[in-house]
Amino acid sequence: TLNTINDRLLSVFAVKIQQWWLKKQEHIMLHKLSFTMYLVTSSYDLAKIHQVQNVPSVHEALKTAISHVKYAKNQNPSGIEFFRPALEQAIISAELAQNAVELAAAMKQKESLQRAQLFGNLDSARNRLERIKESIIHVTVSKNKLEDQIKEGEISIESCRNFLEKESQDDSNKNLPLDISSLVNNFSGNSPTGLASQPTSRRQSFDFEDFPMDPEYIHRGKICQEAISMVSEAEKLYNDVLDAQSYYDNAKIYQEDALNNAIQTASLASDIASTNKISTVTVVAASKKAFEDYKASAVKSLLNNIQTEFEQAVGLAIESSDRYMKVVEREKHQKEENDKRDKANAIVNQAEILKASLLDEANIMGIQKRKGMISVIKIYDEKLENFRLAEITSSDSYLLAANEVMITANALKESLLKEKKYKESID
Repeated sequence: TLNTINDRLLSVFAVKIQQWWLKKQEHIMLHKLSFTMYLVTSSYDLAKIHQVQNVPSVHEALKTAISHVKYAKNQNPSGIEFFRPALEQAIISAELAQNAVELAAAMKQKESLQRAQLFGNLDSARNRLERIKESIIHVTVSKNKLEDQIKEGEISIESCRNFLEKESQDDSNKNLPLDISSLVNNFSGNSPTGLASQPTSRRQSFDFEDFPMDPEYIHRGKICQEAISMVSEAEKLYNDVLDAQSYYDNAKIYQEDALNNAIQTASLASDIASTNKISTVTVVAASKKAFEDYKASAVKSLLNNIQTEFEQAVGLAIESSDRYMKVVEREKHQKEENDKRDKANAIVNQAEILKASLLDEANIMGIQKRKGMISVIKIYDEKLENFRLAEITSSDSYLLAANEVMITANALKESLLKEKKYKESID
């Protein structure tokens, strides 16, 4: 019939179209296979560029992808029912391998950046310790604790640097037993084990900033931060040492000024003693020698830069200087008192000699019994008695009483002259 003839004619075209479509599908799948092979090789090249080809996750992902690609390539493209699922699995594995390589490269880049930052921080910390070491060379206060902290910090920093360097070398020297490059260069082999159980999910994009933090990353930063924190502790101790040094310097300046004042006081005391001729007095000479000894000890302590010692030594020198001045002033006052009393005694002795000579002359002239003479002699005796009583009072009172005795003796001389003139006028 007409329909049968039509079906026979159309079936020829249908077969040709079907054959064309199958051939087209074969070319498309072969193209996908070529792209998948390129994806695997480029992923491996990228892994070698970033030196992550030996990272276990990358190694396994590339190994799986290469196995799946080899298996898909070995399938007969004409057997599309076997070739298609093998190809789809190879594409998935290739994308997962690319994902693993990029993730590992990003993680390694982040670790490298961290190491570079840590090396920079460690170098900065080491420089900070060097500056502290240089600045405490001339520090005179106790700095043992700071020096110990600096030493521990240097050891810790060097240990951390060695750890980072060894870790970096270990990353470069890791070698896994499988040579992946030989697989990349030779796509041939049997079906991978467990092909049916392999994942079928597609490659997912990701943000490198969001991938999980590597425990080694945290550990690396922690141990280096511990080393750097020791430098911060050293800087705190350094500030304490600077404060102690400042306090020490101010204390030393104060003590040096105090010692100079004590020396000036002692010098003034020596001048006073010399002026008043009491330098050889036993107590004065002993006080001066004691001060000189304390002064020498204070100077020596200041040179030794031991604060507790020079503060004590300077204090003793100041006390000795003040004691020396007090002794000199006391001895000076005592000498002045003695000089006044000696002067008073000398005046009275002169008055007594004058009185005796006047009485002798009055006796020769026979006028010793005259009323005027008797009255003045009585007053003289009263003044002499007052002088003797004044001996237990102050030297000034004693000297005043002596002068009154001398005045009375002179009055007796005047009375004798008057009586003498009167007698001569009578005769």
